[in-house]
Amino acid sequence: YAYGTVVTLTATQAVGSTFGGWTGACAGTGTCVVSMTQARSVTATFNVATYVLSVSVAGTGSVTGPGISCPVDCFETYVHNTPVTLTRSLPLPGWTFAWGGDCVGAGATCLLTMTAIRNVTATYTPPPPLPP
Repeated sequence: YAYGTVVTLTATQAVGSTFGGWTGACAGTGTCVVSMTQARSVTATFNVATYVLSVSVAGTGSVTGPGISCPVDCFETYVHNTPVTLTRSLPLPGWTFAWGGDCVGAGATCLLTMTAIRNVTATYTPPPPLPP
């Protein structure tokens, strides 16, 4: 660049990454503006995006998956595009089960790909009371 030229740099992250910031002749995470009054060096740092999976269990049952053992440990962070399989416990006799949130249906497993924050509910419903 010619002496005195003002150069503006804008960081654009790819899908699945986050902008971590500038180092060198710029700092922070905003637009980098450099006046070329001498040789300049700028580094843009990008990080792999991470997303939290939150699981909640209603009723008597549990859900497990990589890093998840809910209702005790119900949150886990995964990097972008990680496939996650959640597995429900068998409902008690007479109870019904349903996935909710980012999972649907009543199957034994829920398959997710972590491309965003995900929330999953696992609902175990007891049978209706017997009439008197």
